[in-house]
Order: sequence, then structure tokens, then C-alpha cells
Amino acid sequence: MATSARGRKAENPYFYRAEQIAERWLSHPDQTDEPTCGPGPFSMSNADTTSGVLKAAGFEEISLTRCDLPIMLGEDLDRAVGMVTSIGPAGELIRINKERGAAKRGDRRQDPILFPVRRSAAPAGFAAG
Repeated sequence: MATSARGRKAENPYFYRAEQIAERWLSHPDQTDEPTCGPGPFSMSNADTTSGVLKAAGFEEISLTRCDLPIMLGEDLDRAVGMVTSIGPAGELIRINKERGAAKRGDRRQDPILFPVRRSAAPAGFAAG
């Protein structure tokens, strides 16, 4: 079996930066009964966790190899910004706050997130990263 996973979120600057920007306006609950994103882009970033899941599923002779490759987040900047604010840490934060009634698309709480994410991404070639 072959599969891929993202590294730690700090090693994925676009997803991590989007979370840091979202945290400026949205609260990050320490504990919640609400479901989280669950398996997401960073759920298998820890080699021990990944090995444990595979072992529990019955796999043997597990071998993990790190391979850092670029990933295209979207065909253009708007789609790339949509990607990092829909999944991953920022997406989860936006979703949880939206479910609590604290963030709705187009309201004043979310607009300040999208613009800085877009601004921080544009100079770095976000869509091609």
C-alpha cells in the first residue's frame, strides 16, 4: 500500500499561516463536544501515529519514507485561499466558530481572515505551492 500525508502544520506554511490569521478574529476552543475535522490534511503527520493506525489495521512490515514535494493548492489564488480556509486548521476554526454562530461567510468576522490570507499568499506564488 502507498499513501501520502502532509507533514506537521508548521512545515506547511500556507495552512499554518491561514490558521494564525484566523486566530486573530476567532476563538480556538480548548475543549468542545462538537466534532472536529477528524481525518484531515495533518492527521497522519506523526510517524508513530501513522504506524500505529496501520499496525492496528493489520499491516505488517510498515515502512514510512519522508518525501517533500510541492502541492498545488488551487488553480488560482482565490481557489488556493478557499482551500486553506476550508480544510486544515483554519478551516476547522472557521467551521467551529460558524457552528457556534460566531462566524458566517461574508460577515465582518470572516472577511478579515480571507483578505490577509490572500495578501500573505500572493507574493509567494500560493496557487503553485
